[in-house]
Amino acid sequence: MRYLFLLLSIFLLSTGCKKSSAEDDKEMPVIVLSSPADNAVVPGGNTVSIAGDVTDNKNIYMIHVHISDYTTGKLLIDIHRYPNSAGYKLAESFTANAGITYQVQVRARDNAANETVVTRMISTN
Repeated sequence: MRYLFLLLSIFLLSTGCKKSSAEDDKEMPVIVLSSPADNAVVPGGNTVSIAGDVTDNKNIYMIHVHISDYTTGKLLIDIHRYPNSAGYKLAESFTANAGITYQVQVRARDNAANETVVTRMISTN
């Protein structure tokens, strides 16, 4: 009888435990950039706006904005945001130098490590 009680207790405890919601989350964050347009050409010295909305069905853990020189691969600007919410209004900017092709990459990751990446190319003259 004691053995049966022990088995029943273990069964009830194990079935009562639920996996965390992060383990159940299979949906990727969504990034909708309104700016910059892909393959945009801007005059050197102008400000480039990086704007849009980042959403997730549960919670956005982090957003990274990486701005690189596409020709050399050198990371020029590295911005990290940790919104801890289901939605975030992205509003960043940088001044573009003439003669550089920029790669702007926006990464969003949720608490379950689902990640979305959007990349835009910008040329300057």
